[in-house]
Amino acid sequence: MSILEYLDQSHLLEHIKKIPLSLITEIIIIIFAINIIFAIIYYYIYLSNKNSFKNIHNIDSKDPIEFFDFIYYSHTLFFSLGYDLVPQTKLVKLFSMIQLKVGFIITAIYISKIISHW
Repeated sequence: MSILEYLDQSHLLEHIKKIPLSLITEIIIIIFAINIIFAIIYYYIYLSNKNSFKNIHNIDSKDPIEFFDFIYYSHTLFFSLGYDLVPQTKLVKLFSMIQLKVGFIITAIYISKIISHW
């Protein structure tokens, strides 16, 4: 049995079609906005203290960490536990914990909204 046949038999595709496009758009915008806000926070913390983050792939490098790296860190932190950059100060660790909690809460809220359309 193919995946599409299974999805068709389980009526999952019918449920997915019931999710309003406006809700999907809202989810994408909210997640992107949260990640950009936290990326900006991380970047400004880094600019004020260059030792606030370590890049685990370039530990010995003296090159500065770029803003895009903080966007990447913020997105990976939202969806998992971060990657490449490692917080070194209590302030960055605090904001990382806050972002993890916000990500968990937002995910739970939107899962419940999606399920309510089934």
